[in-house]
Amino acid sequence: MSYAEQFDETRKKRFRDQGKLAAGYYKSMMREHVTEIDCEGESDAPYLFYDPVKAQRASGRSQTNIDNPAKRRRRWLHYQPDIESGELVDKADVFKGMQDYKSETMRVHYGAVSNGIDETIFDGILGDAYEGKLGSKVVTLPSRQLILPTFSKSGTTGAVGMTIDKIRESRKRFAAKRYNLNQYDIMLPLSSQQIDDLGDEEKLLSVEYRQQAGPEYSSEGKLARIWNHNIIEVEGAPLIQVDVDGTLTWVQRVPAYLKQRVVLGVWEDVKEDAWPDTHKKNQLTMRVWANMDCRRMEEAAVNEIQCLVPPEYVADIEELEAA
Repeated sequence: MSYAEQFDETRKKRFRDQGKLAAGYYKSMMREHVTEIDCEGESDAPYLFYDPVKAQRASGRSQTNIDNPAKRRRRWLHYQPDIESGELVDKADVFKGMQDYKSETMRVHYGAVSNGIDETIFDGILGDAYEGKLGSKVVTLPSRQLILPTFSKSGTTGAVGMTIDKIRESRKRFAAKRYNLNQYDIMLPLSSQQIDDLGDEEKLLSVEYRQQAGPEYSSEGKLARIWNHNIIEVEGAPLIQVDVDGTLTWVQRVPAYLKQRVVLGVWEDVKEDAWPDTHKKNQLTMRVWANMDCRRMEEAAVNEIQCLVPPEYVADIEELEAA
């Protein structure tokens, strides 16, 4: 009996029930740290915002009809192809794995979709944004939002990884844009390498400096918050090569961003299905997918912090992407 014939209603229901558990167990690391909305149709404009205006003094003591118009703008999300993973069910261990959310079968495919959601969010924060009529105007992240890999206040030269100086500069830039840091959540997704960089910072050992930076630690002893930045431990921020003193150098583009100003549009949440594939002699096929798009809503709500990446770390990432 083929696996498609064995996949009766009881097994189908269990697969879907276990799929819901797998979607939560192997969830995206970034998704809960952005603002999420439901979307439909080809495009959605989730955000109408105003450019700043300056309040005026009234011309006299009596109430007047005030006219102090602000420029209004829209940012758009677009329907995208699905983020998907799956395979032909042609082995007993794969078929059995569909009935257990902790199996390798479920881990691989739900994990792949979750990683795809993370990549979508990174792209939405750092990539092009869309304004105007139906999103016809393309807006790139301006260079003024960049904190260079060589940024240092301590006299260090050359490219460096993640430092307290860079995080402090990021905080200063958000405050300078008059974001109330008591109202906005600054998120900072860091790789294990960048968290290790911060672990070597002598400043964190200084009692005086700790009082200024306000570091907070999780119950496991991990650095969770510093200079108003909430740390997310996650891999996957994009890598690029930049010129540092005439040498092409690998850096990671780490976004520090305001949670309330990055929107994830969800057309379809993580789902699963399985069916006989008529193009593959009716072999059972399983598929996991989601449909989402992400966009920053304001340029000033994102600081791109570029961090030196050790050569062995680049090699590890390239190996994972080639697998």
